[in-house]
Amino acid sequence: MSSQIKNSKKSSIKSSIKSSIKSSTKSSTKSSTKLNTIGSKRFTRKSKNQKKPYKTTYKLIKMFTNIKQFNEFYKKLNAEKKDALQDYKQFGYIILNQYLYNETIKNLKFNDLLFNNSIKKHFSNNTKDLFSFKNIDISNIPKFVEFYVNKNIINKINVIDKIFTKDDIPKLNGSEILFRGTRGHTGTTEKNKIGDEVIFKNFLSSSTEKEVSMNFTSYADKKDICCMYVLNGLKNIPYIYLPWSIQGKLKKILINNSEYDEFEYLLPRNLKFKIINITKGIKDSNFNSLKKLTFEQLENLLKKKNLDKMNNTDIETIIDKIFNKIKFIHLEYIEQLPIVQVQPYIYSDKLHLQFNKNFDVQKQKQKLNTVTNNI
Repeated sequence: MSSQIKNSKKSSIKSSIKSSIKSSTKSSTKSSTKLNTIGSKRFTRKSKNQKKPYKTTYKLIKMFTNIKQFNEFYKKLNAEKKDALQDYKQFGYIILNQYLYNETIKNLKFNDLLFNNSIKKHFSNNTKDLFSFKNIDISNIPKFVEFYVNKNIINKINVIDKIFTKDDIPKLNGSEILFRGTRGHTGTTEKNKIGDEVIFKNFLSSSTEKEVSMNFTSYADKKDICCMYVLNGLKNIPYIYLPWSIQGKLKKILINNSEYDEFEYLLPRNLKFKIINITKGIKDSNFNSLKKLTFEQLENLLKKKNLDKMNNTDIETIIDKIFNKIKFIHLEYIEQLPIVQVQPYIYSDKLHLQFNKNFDVQKQKQKLNTVTNNI
């Protein structure tokens, strides 16, 4: 994987940087040479555009293959299971995985959207007035929080767990390489090294497309972007293909939707891996991946270089200085640890509730503390 990154990313960057540096040192009298260079670049761009139909067709066929594989599987899922997967796909993956990772809920934003949506979805008509957001009785908040967490988090985790145990669920054959991009370390730490074993307590969203997973990476510190997990050796592991349209019939999805497909493969929780390599590469060669350097700083980097005699080592040095790096953590699957059903949530005063502006926050928190102390 590290050689692919260096060959595919850096070779193109090397050639473009080297040619642009050399062309900038030539005199203005050689205008014909510059015109030829510009012309060749235009021709190159046109050639790349000609490849777009092939890339579009590739994505379309790949999505079709996934749909064909999972069409019958989705048909057999009931509404509750489809709802859990749809919620996970949209925004639920954040709060579900945070709960699994922390083994509890630490923060909950208490606003009328969350409140009203939960009431409409889960409460019958004769109990809606129990939680009126405009005229809320603060003593009902612990009861509401328990209900919300158990319905929207605990239940959905247990439902998704059951989906992974279905006899007809497709399984990976072990030859696939999956990519998982995260904003910072999840399941690993900065101290982990090659040979360490790590356990992911949360569901693992991954993709067969590295470029898709790249979009989920972000800065972990001032030096590197983190993290890109490269998952290998996943033999006989059940997986769920998650397109955007789960509720409807997969074969009714329009083919142009393949442009936005993430080729997401959802893996079960409690997977154990061994770190087999840690590498660094460049996220992409676009300008948004450049470090925040001034041209004065760039001049200092180049002042000791002979621009007309630069070799590959010199280009490597410049690339290393001007581009942000992304950390690749290469993992080999070991085993799946036993899955234990998540138990119902019981309200705790350690939960950090965030109220919206309709509340006198301090006054309501004082009331809530009084109530919880009496429970």
